Amino acid sequence: MANNSLWRTWLRALRPKQWVKNLLVLAPVLLSHQFTSESVVLRSLFAAGLFCLVSSAVYCINDIADVEVDRLHHAKRGRPFASGELTLRAGILTAIVFAAVALGLAWVFLGAPVTGLLASYIAVALLYSAWLKKILIVDIVVLVFLYVTRLWVGGQATGIHISSWTFLFSLFFFTSLASLKRYAELHTRASQAIVTSNRRAYRISDSMPILVIGIACSLASIVCVALYLGSTVAAELYRRRILLGLACPIMLAWVIRLWMLGHRGRLRDEDPLLFALSDVWSYIAGALLIFLYALSI
Repeated sequence: MANNSLWRTWLRALRPKQWVKNLLVLAPVLLSHQFTSESVVLRSLFAAGLFCLVSSAVYCINDIADVEVDRLHHAKRGRPFASGELTLRAGILTAIVFAAVALGLAWVFLGAPVTGLLASYIAVALLYSAWLKKILIVDIVVLVFLYVTRLWVGGQATGIHISSWTFLFSLFFFTSLASLKRYAELHTRASQAIVTSNRRAYRISDSMPILVIGIACSLASIVCVALYLGSTVAAELYRRRILLGLACPIMLAWVIRLWMLGHRGRLRDEDPLLFALSDVWSYIAGALLIFLYALSI
């Protein structure tokens, strides 16, 4: 029983639920309709697996860097390193091993470009944990970079070009999600009258501009999708673009609902993607988008 408990503790530290973000590595294959190529799909899946190792390593270091602050947080105090269930030394060693294995496998099987992107992700993520997360707005820009890096890794691993349409949508969409994460954190601090430092540069009074920025970026991302569907690029890829156009109101409703729930303080762990994993309406929206995608190609 003790061993099972230890394994569960390590799983919590590695945050496997966060691996859902690494599905972005597969996006270039889906968007370019190259999912019928076995070699391309396998390389994409392998790259996503390596990103899971890298992201878990980064989460361990991030939790270790935030251990003192987490111990004062109403929810984060239960994290394995903050609670003392795992030692800081074990976390550091695990992070080093995971990162080294991921970079080594990437170098051997996927080449220098993918290895360089994974190394850049690790370096920027560590800088974020140590310093960049304390700088106003820069922290949001870095979070967007970390999201987009997953797309770049997927593209480099498979040789698929990431279009300007995909990049532009990602820029706005992930800025919205990163802003929502910060907004939810500020909402929690305000509602619970938390006055201790959380290593952020934001004040509770900054909630409104973050709200405006986040919602504006949400709308801009949907506009990008609509404009893309009217382009010649989309015409070559999709036989029934009008069906895929129905994705716009679905995505719009989903993201606006997230912001409404964030405003009500309903986002679990202050992370919109973690909330989506436990939200039935998010699954319904995802299923509808997959259905429309399948019908339109």
